[in-house]
Formats: sequence, C-alpha cells, structure tokens
Amino acid sequence: MRDLVRPRESAAEDRRHKRQLVSAFVLRHGRVYQRSKPWTMRYRRWLQTLAFDHPAHQIALQEMLQAERNASERLERLTGHIEALVPDWTLAPAVNALQALRGVALITARAFGSSQPKAEIDLLP
Repeated sequence: MRDLVRPRESAAEDRRHKRQLVSAFVLRHGRVYQRSKPWTMRYRRWLQTLAFDHPAHQIALQEMLQAERNASERLERLTGHIEALVPDWTLAPAVNALQALRGVALITARAFGSSQPKAEIDLLP
C-alpha cells in the first residue's frame, strides 16, 4: 500500500505546485479572479477566457493549465487505485474504524493505518 501512497502524495504536491504556478502567472499579469474560491469549474472557465496580448503568454498559460489537469488526473487515478485496494488490505478494519471519526476520510485513515503497527493503533477520547 505504501508503494501507492507515496506516488499519490507526490502527485498531490505536484498538483499544488502546478496550481501555484498558474495563480502566480495570472496575478503577475494583473488578472484577478473576483470570486473567493479558486479551482472550481467556474474558476477554470475564467482561466480559459483569459486573453493576453503576447502569444507567448497565451501559450504559457495553456501549457500550465494542461500540466495542472494532468497532475489532477494522476492524483485521481492513484486515489482510485488506493480506494480499490483498501478493502483487501490486512489493515482494512482499522481503516474503516478510523473513517468513523469526524474528518477522517479514506486516504487519511489509510495513511495512519500503514504508519502504525496494528498493536499501536489506539483510539483514545
């Protein structure tokens, strides 16, 4: 399981970095998104509508957006593989128990489950 989680963590970091590059590029060129939540479908549509005077800027933005899409797709694929394999994992019962806690999703529970030996998993109030 660890061999899937590490690439997933890398993909999450890569996506965060790609998004930061796009945001910095847009701000550097004086474009400000007026709504509060970035990286929604509305924000992505807004990014696609941006037009720059210089063709190099337009190409750079399109390439950065494609890199962000690729990173997001990779993250989704790896997350799907982990979700598919957890039920057959020896620590699946512990992962399921951890998911009962508020705010603990599958990936978080899986990360905790694999980093602790079974005997050390202790849920205290």
